[in-house]
Amino acid sequence: MTAVWIVAIVFMGVIGIAAVDGYFSLEKRKIDAALRQQEINDGVAPGTYARPYKNKKAYRKAQKDFEEMRKQPDFNTQQNNVKSEDEIRAELINGIQNLQQRIDNIDTIMASRQKEEERKKNEN
Repeated sequence: MTAVWIVAIVFMGVIGIAAVDGYFSLEKRKIDAALRQQEINDGVAPGTYARPYKNKKAYRKAQKDFEEMRKQPDFNTQQNNVKSEDEIRAELINGIQNLQQRIDNIDTIMASRQKEEERKKNEN
């Protein structure tokens, strides 16, 4: 009977160690992905600081692909379309006014529905 408990404890230990290892490897992958994303946003080839590629050929290919991606017009315009605070504030004000108009429209619709319901009650 003690052999069963020993085997159960060993298996539970192995399962626990595997779970902890999986959790930390997932965290490491998340951190690496965030670092690569930050590198791309900064305009640096991915892997410049993180070095996710152990094979030099794969690393060079990734740098070459990144340079080709940077030459595309969409990538360059994406970074140059940074809006100033005044433009952002104006967009927010317009959005708030739009929402206020929608709320007013909803209030009007609800008031007209209430009047119709009251009219129907009075008719009956």
